Amino acid sequence: MLQYPVQETRTPSHSTSDSSTSISPVLAPRPNSGVVKSKPRRRQTKAACMACRRRKSKCDGGRPSCKICNDKAISCQYSVEEGVTQQQATKEQLKSYKDVLALLRNSSSRDCDAIIHILKSMEDLNDACRFILDAPVLLPGK
Repeated sequence: MLQYPVQETRTPSHSTSDSSTSISPVLAPRPNSGVVKSKPRRRQTKAACMACRRRKSKCDGGRPSCKICNDKAISCQYSVEEGVTQQQATKEQLKSYKDVLALLRNSSSRDCDAIIHILKSMEDLNDACRFILDAPVLLPGK
């Protein structure tokens, strides 16, 4: 957006007393001071590592270890696969949870018991959902 400095001009007032003047602002274009060079934009990473997220610091997204974790000699772990944003991963997780819930609602009680057993026995819920959804025995119509 262009910014214009305000110039004051004096115009005669239309009063009957004396010939005083009033001040009215007039916008005058500011002389172009040349091309403003901006810093090159930083490449936005798909997802920050868990350590950078915890510290709320800028992560370069380097794999297997980002620059900050490498410099600090700490473990660098990512909660999402490479090339996937945190938001995309969360949407995928929600979809798989909904799919497992729909499977529980539409399955026989024997299959529900098997699904619940898998959910309880596996340490990671996402792995359990992937296993359940990939198991051809549990899917109705297969």
